[in-house]
Amino acid sequence: MNVNSTVWMTRFVLGGMVEKKKGAIVNISSGSAMYTLPLLANYSAAKSFIEKFTLALHAEYKSKGITVQCQIPFYVSTKLAKMRPSFSVPTPNKFTKLGIKCIGHDDPVVSPYWVHACMGYAMDRLPTSLVASLIMSMHQGIRKRGLKKDAAKKSE
Repeated sequence: MNVNSTVWMTRFVLGGMVEKKKGAIVNISSGSAMYTLPLLANYSAAKSFIEKFTLALHAEYKSKGITVQCQIPFYVSTKLAKMRPSFSVPTPNKFTKLGIKCIGHDDPVVSPYWVHACMGYAMDRLPTSLVASLIMSMHQGIRKRGLKKDAAKKSE
């Protein structure tokens, strides 16, 4: 879904933008694309594709008046994420308002929410092995809680 829908929607709109010599394509990736994600390799790889796809298209079409941008959130409090809004987890409305302000900027990869940008900055300075280990531990904990919840539902 992440790869195919992005490619097909881009193909769908790009021709008209080239004709008009203007336009903006905004792709949404994830902080998951930036780091090694044990137990979520497929998701991480798909989101990494979005970033690389965006960078290539930005280089190809910038001279034609078209900006292509990849916005990289960490967690956003959506129904899918099942997270409550907090300092580091903006609401979809807050993230969207900040994301709209970034459209048309020259940087093809942005993190619109400043807290996410700071988190990425900090994580980028840590050793890759440490980040992967921390993420693995976090994901194992999430998996353990999920399995426990599933077992409790089955015993009801």
